[in-house]
Amino acid sequence: MILSRSSLGLPTGALVEGLALRLAEAANTQAKFPNARTVFRTLTIFMGAASKKPDGMVRNFDNNYVAGTKTQVLRTVWLLQPGDFRTGLQNWKWIRFSAPYKYGGGDLVVEIQHTGPTTPIRGGIPFDAMPSSNASAAIYAPDNTAATALPSNANRPVLAMLLPYKMQ
Repeated sequence: MILSRSSLGLPTGALVEGLALRLAEAANTQAKFPNARTVFRTLTIFMGAASKKPDGMVRNFDNNYVAGTKTQVLRTVWLLQPGDFRTGLQNWKWIRFSAPYKYGGGDLVVEIQHTGPTTPIRGGIPFDAMPSSNASAAIYAPDNTAATALPSNANRPVLAMLLPYKMQ
C-alpha cells in the first residue's frame, strides 16, 4: 500500500519500530481471531519511499518505490495463538520489526507479504481496513509473485494500522 505523507503523521527522521493491526468488527463473525493456532511460514514486511501517489500505484510492487529505498524490516515465521487478535478499537496487535525503518519524509510504501497460513482460515483474514482514497490506496497479489493480478491501479481498502515511532 502507499500512504500519503499527509495521512501518516510521522516526522521526518522518525524510526518506525513496527506496526500494529486490529480486527474489523463488521467483517469478523467471531470476537477473536484466529480460533485455532495458526502459523504463517513467512511474514515479510518492506518499507520505502514512494515513487507514485497512492491512487497511482502500479501492478509491479517494485515500481512503486523510489529506486534504492525498498528496505526489508521484517522476515519471520508468524505464529498466532487463538484469540491473538480481538475486536475493538483499542485492541491492536503489535508486530515488532527486526530492524527499524528511518522515515525520510514523503509518501510511504508499506509492503506486507506472507505465505499464507499452514491451515486454512475460514473466510480469510479479517483485518480492519479503510476505503482507498487519494491519500492511501492498496493493491494485492493472490500469490507470492511481485506483480498483482488486478486489472487496474490501486483500488483496494488499506489496512488500518498504527506505525509507532521514536526519534533519534
